[in-house]
Amino acid sequence: MHEPPPFVHLHARSHFSLLSAPVEVETLVAAAAADGQTALALTDNGNLFGAVEHFRACKKHGIKPILGQSTYVASRTAKEPAGPDNQTADLTLLAANDRGFDNLKKLSGRSWLEGFSYRPRVDLDMLHEHREGLIALSGTTQSQLALAVQQGDLAAAHKTALRLRELFGPDNFFLEVAETNSEVQRKVTRGLRQLGAELGIPCVATNDVHYLKQEDWLAQDIMLCIRSGKSVADQARFRMGSHELHLKTRAEMAAAFADWPEALANTLAIAERCAVGIEFGIYHVPVFATPD
Repeated sequence: MHEPPPFVHLHARSHFSLLSAPVEVETLVAAAAADGQTALALTDNGNLFGAVEHFRACKKHGIKPILGQSTYVASRTAKEPAGPDNQTADLTLLAANDRGFDNLKKLSGRSWLEGFSYRPRVDLDMLHEHREGLIALSGTTQSQLALAVQQGDLAAAHKTALRLRELFGPDNFFLEVAETNSEVQRKVTRGLRQLGAELGIPCVATNDVHYLKQEDWLAQDIMLCIRSGKSVADQARFRMGSHELHLKTRAEMAAAFADWPEALANTLAIAERCAVGIEFGIYHVPVFATPD
């Protein structure tokens, strides 16, 4: 039997993405390891709550932990409320080293304390300030770049891609593509593939993971109903655009990207660059000078 090529999931959520993903960290990591995947990124929505649990689980199962976050970015500024003129998009951030993890923690903290409006948000100024040690993927179909592609605004897509490449550096920015049996995703992937060829920006394959197995889409769908206060039968409620946002195996990803092995290979190249260490058994208590 032909061995599927290596692949690493660089965009996966856990139950720490509250009411968005039903899968626990340990279960996610165990499944990735059982499939022969050598690393796994945890990129929960707007938080790093599962980072330590993910790190421990990966070490337990003998795979590399990659610490990241699906970061919400305000199009104009995080200091003002979200709205039509200050829309929120997503961006996938991965810590390449300890410095990057420190910056990711700072971005996460600032997003909740300074930028919260419906969601914890950062903006381009915050990203620029804390960009060192980070690898950025362009995000899901709700990223600023993907939305420009969906709207057919190629000029805006070019401008956004170049701005992000300049912000993070040419070696640290990738266009995130997926094949999830969704027409919207197909359009975005086609557009990003063309954009990458034109601008010389590499593409990397992900699957926007929200649950473990394909049949778990229903559990996630019910979670979305709870989150929005809607019933399952409500035709106007929010739905995900695909029922394939599961932790696909290497074989499934190889089949989805049969004509594009470079997108799979880039997941390995990124994973090899990510090396974050977390010390345990040591207290990191801030020094506080008490008054006389």
